[in-house]
Amino acid sequence: MNFIINTIPKKAIPEHMPAPTDTIAYGKYMVNASACIECHTQVDKGQIIEKLAFSGGRAFSMPAGVIRSANITPDAATGIGSWTEEMFLNRFKLYADTAYQPALVKEGEFNSIMPWMMYSKMKPADLSAIYKYLRTVKALENKVDKFSPKIAAK
Repeated sequence: MNFIINTIPKKAIPEHMPAPTDTIAYGKYMVNASACIECHTQVDKGQIIEKLAFSGGRAFSMPAGVIRSANITPDAATGIGSWTEEMFLNRFKLYADTAYQPALVKEGEFNSIMPWMMYSKMKPADLSAIYKYLRTVKALENKVDKFSPKIAAK
């Protein structure tokens, strides 16, 4: 009976969307809606390690090797702390250009799993709010080795 009671779905309580003019609150809302923490935070037994929020390093095993997410905290050395807002927006908008052609990725090379094409469609104001919110999170030093290629068996 305990199992049944603990697995009954609860009614969702949607979070109120702040006004876009409340930039930081709206940015936090957009970060949550975009699930940034899900990929940009390490996990332990499938659970987000809150004290490492947004510091990257979450490992994704792929056929070519292991890809790790980037540190998006405002740490200047290992995160996006040295990025300007324009740099942040341009990183996303690069993929919105209809002339953009993805680079050919050879076997065993790094290939980002970041859904750049999807997020490139976001409004600049939304990306700006995300950037401004991320500037408020705790800066965590975490140098991420973004890719470890699979070593071929001999």
